Amino acid sequence: MLRSNGYEQLLGSNSNNEFKLSVSAVNTNGCANKGTLKLCVGSSKNFNKNAQEFKVGSKPEAKEYNFSYNNAHRSSNVIALYNRKSFWAEDQQIGKAEIPLDNFDPNSPCTREIQLGENGPKVVLHATRNENF
Repeated sequence: MLRSNGYEQLLGSNSNNEFKLSVSAVNTNGCANKGTLKLCVGSSKNFNKNAQEFKVGSKPEAKEYNFSYNNAHRSSNVIALYNRKSFWAEDQQIGKAEIPLDNFDPNSPCTREIQLGENGPKVVLHATRNENF
């Protein structure tokens, strides 16, 4: 089923096409100077399930996220960065970007610097999109 913006959500393990993604660096561009950040990666419906926290000024944990998809031209991945607030306050979104999978070359590793929103933080992504037909 297509979403209103024309992209399909990433699917579970019923596809042979794999998309592997890791985030190696976060530059907040002055959006957050202290505290804890929360990085979320995944499809538009469940990117909050793949969240990790780290301190401002440090690198996120080296973690590879694995997704399956059917059509790279109609699938996307969401990356969002939040300034983590205390348990009773809602986290403040610093930046968010939806990235189509066809932005990454098939069957070869790619590294991209992505800006999360206009004037938002930048993240360095390492991704591999494996197509198996």
